[in-house]
Amino acid sequence: MKIKIITSCSGVRCSYTANTEPTVADDIGQDLIKAGYAELLDAEAQPVVAVSEPTEPTEPTEPTEPTEPTEPTEPTEPTEPTEPTEPTGE
Repeated sequence: MKIKIITSCSGVRCSYTANTEPTVADDIGQDLIKAGYAELLDAEAQPVVAVSEPTEPTEPTEPTEPTEPTEPTEPTEPTEPTEPTEPTGE
């Protein structure tokens, strides 16, 4: 349905500015009209639903060559845990 927003308002999934004329789903339009945020312009208008065109599947691509690391990494040897030290009485 097409409505005219009288008072700016927003919800979880939408927001409307005063003096705009959106086309909304019937249940949303009815709620906004009942709450006093909008007035009815055209009850028969329906929102446009985007439909994507089907796409052709693409052929798998070959893996790319691995890139060289920017900094050479060398394996490190594991370190032994250190014994706790006694605090000094400063």
